[in-house]
Amino acid sequence: GKPKGNTGWAYCAATADRSLVMLYFEKDCPPATLSGLKGGAEYAARRFDPRTGEWVGESDAVLTADAKGRIVLPGYPNQAAEDSVSAADWAMKLTPRGGRH
Repeated sequence: GKPKGNTGWAYCAATADRSLVMLYFEKDCPPATLSGLKGGAEYAARRFDPRTGEWVGESDAVLTADAKGRIVLPGYPNQAAEDSVSAADWAMKLTPRGGRH
C-alpha cells in the first residue's frame, strides 16, 4: 500500500517456534508470499472473514513451505483472478500439521 494509505498492506505475527502464524491482508493487497518458515513444513491454513467474524471454509487447507521456508499463499476469496489484489480485508491462521514446525 501507499506509505500513508490505509489499503493494500499485509501484516504477519508468529510465535518464535512458528506453531502459530497469524496473517492479515487489507483490501487491495497484492498476492503474497510468506517466508521465515522451516523448509518442508506443512501448515493447516484457515481463512477468517473480519466482516462477519466467521472462519471461512469447512476444513483447513494444507500449505507446504518450500526448501527455503517460503509459501506462496493462495489467492484471496472473491477475487477475479489468482494475480488480482484482494477485494476486501481477510485474515489467515497457519498451524503446523503433525507436530512439524
